[in-house]
Amino acid sequence: MKWIAVLLLVTIFSCKDEPIIYPDGGYALINTDTIKDKTFPFFPVRDSMETRDSLRALEQELGIMQLFNEPNISLSPSDKEIFRLGISPWCSPLYYFTLTDDKIIAKKGLQNQMFDVSINKLSEAEQNLFYRLDMYMLYHKKNEKYERKPRYTINEKREMDSCKKIGIAKCFKYLSDKSPFTLSKSFKYETRIITLPHHTFKSLIERINNSGYWKMPLVLDCKNAPTDGTGFSLESNIGKQYNFVSAGDCSDDPSDFRKACQEIINYAHYEKEIRVAWDKER
Repeated sequence: MKWIAVLLLVTIFSCKDEPIIYPDGGYALINTDTIKDKTFPFFPVRDSMETRDSLRALEQELGIMQLFNEPNISLSPSDKEIFRLGISPWCSPLYYFTLTDDKIIAKKGLQNQMFDVSINKLSEAEQNLFYRLDMYMLYHKKNEKYERKPRYTINEKREMDSCKKIGIAKCFKYLSDKSPFTLSKSFKYETRIITLPHHTFKSLIERINNSGYWKMPLVLDCKNAPTDGTGFSLESNIGKQYNFVSAGDCSDDPSDFRKACQEIINYAHYEKEIRVAWDKER
């Protein structure tokens, strides 16, 4: 009987020490030692993003991460697995769920306002141009189809032609930098730390691995995308590889990936507030 107990303990600890096998895929981590500008929040995928999404990441995502005191996990290989689930509900505070070290660190914003409303330093003409540039990049995103193309007045067309010669992204960034977002000084968030048994921690990561996550495109499109809803992204750094996948509120997509992300939310005890995976009875 004594030897059976010893054997059981050995089995338990050997199973815990057994490494998780990750599928191939994702993105290679880039050596950023010689790169001066390391402000981009999702560094390995910066060249794979649409221009508009890339500019939005620099314009807003970076500031939001700073408000939540979230580190940039994309700059160098991590010593441990890090899976960070960011949730952006429609007209509601944001959430971050970080799965690492046999625990989940959950952060919930306590207010919607993350940027202070400041005086717009752009003239009326510049504001109009900024809007047109933003819409231009939206119309020219890959795989996007629009029935109506924007129409410009003679002066507006002249401005757009000038920006095309310089570069649409450069024009947009110039105007964005001229009137930048200001982070809210009053913003607050709550933090919960949920300790997980190792078998649960391992099970959550295996659900992600088995969902096809490492082979997914950067953005998961919906067949019947709503005009509003909950957007989310799962970012990961496991040392040898990096990945980032974002998705919208797709009620017609009961995928294993969505279910894996929902499991993280459930274990953090926010399932009554957030749903990213829906059953057929929705």
